[in-house]
Amino acid sequence: MPLFALVATALAASPAEPQAEPPWDRVSLTLAVLAANPEIAEAEAALHAARAHTDVVGAWGDPMVDLSLAPLSITSGMIGWDARVSQDLPLWGVRRAAKDMAGADADAAEARLTMMRLDLARMSAMAWADWYVTHSEITLMQHTIELLAHIEDAASARLATGKSAELDVLQTRAEAAGLAASLPLLQAERDAVAAQINTLLHRPLETPVPPPPAPTVPPEPGAPSTPRRPELAEADAMVRAAQAGERMARLDRLPMLGWMLEWDGMQQMPEMRLMGGVSIQIPLALRSRAGAVREGEASVAAAEAGRTKMADAVSLDVRTAQLRYSGQAEAVRVIDAELIPATDARVEAARAAFSAGMQDLRPLLDAERAAMDAGIRHAQALAALQLRAADLEIALGSTPGDSR
Repeated sequence: MPLFALVATALAASPAEPQAEPPWDRVSLTLAVLAANPEIAEAEAALHAARAHTDVVGAWGDPMVDLSLAPLSITSGMIGWDARVSQDLPLWGVRRAAKDMAGADADAAEARLTMMRLDLARMSAMAWADWYVTHSEITLMQHTIELLAHIEDAASARLATGKSAELDVLQTRAEAAGLAASLPLLQAERDAVAAQINTLLHRPLETPVPPPPAPTVPPEPGAPSTPRRPELAEADAMVRAAQAGERMARLDRLPMLGWMLEWDGMQQMPEMRLMGGVSIQIPLALRSRAGAVREGEASVAAAEAGRTKMADAVSLDVRTAQLRYSGQAEAVRVIDAELIPATDARVEAARAAFSAGMQDLRPLLDAERAAMDAGIRHAQALAALQLRAADLEIALGSTPGDSR
């Protein structure tokens, strides 16, 4: 069996760790992390609060009720009292502008929630890739050590018959010892990655993590006509908020109206007891209000420029992610079609030549080591392809299971 193919078999049937849960591929791990993360729930609660705040901002203000009483009139036989109801009238679209600004803030909160999900998806993909690579390296290294043990036995047998030199046995033993010395470091790295995965899942660090399944080549995510990146949504919200602020600054130059209704209990003439009227707040500070308008115009220009800059950055991200995915997919294809068959053929040829006594042990050791390195490179390429797929999904503004 080709050496790299042993990885999938070993990972699928490894009894080293209890499997209380099925093994995760990149997508299932990402979904589990998104479901378990309390920061997501906190951001969702903040979003709901921001949406609810738009109703508060857009509502009419409560009327003001004033009640006055002349205390010295209580003993005079004619109690003096007065009642007034008044309310401001925010006309000219002031309420609409305030509601638009609050709605833009809520849209920005939703964009930040999406950005948090994308960041967690990226961290999950990186953790999964490290988890798969470390498991693959350990499996391949352990298998190579077993092969070297068999080769050492064969060299020892040939040494006993005089067909091999003691150097062959020592070379094999040294090669196996060098690999064995690397195993503890890889196992420690594997355990560290498991702790990282448990941290993302917000569970005890010592919780067993099942070995990962061998990944398949993921299909290239389809690119929508417009990427649904939260950075663009946040930039659009900032533009709308700036525009609403500019409208409010312009509306602040208009008079503020109000109405009032008053009942004067001390008025001797009955027809004069009920009074109604309107109020007008005259904006006299024209210079400061003109400055506020210019400030609003500058804020709109800055927000629109920032949105254009962000659109360019997103386009670059998408194009870069597409190119890197295509390049990594081609690298996996070359490794599968050329590198792995070539190293397997080299191993078979070296084994046959050594068994026939046509060459010494060194070419066989080199071929076995090259096969192990090719298997590790294959595992790294598959993990990198999963990362490139995740990068492309994130560049397009989506996460696994996203139904938007």
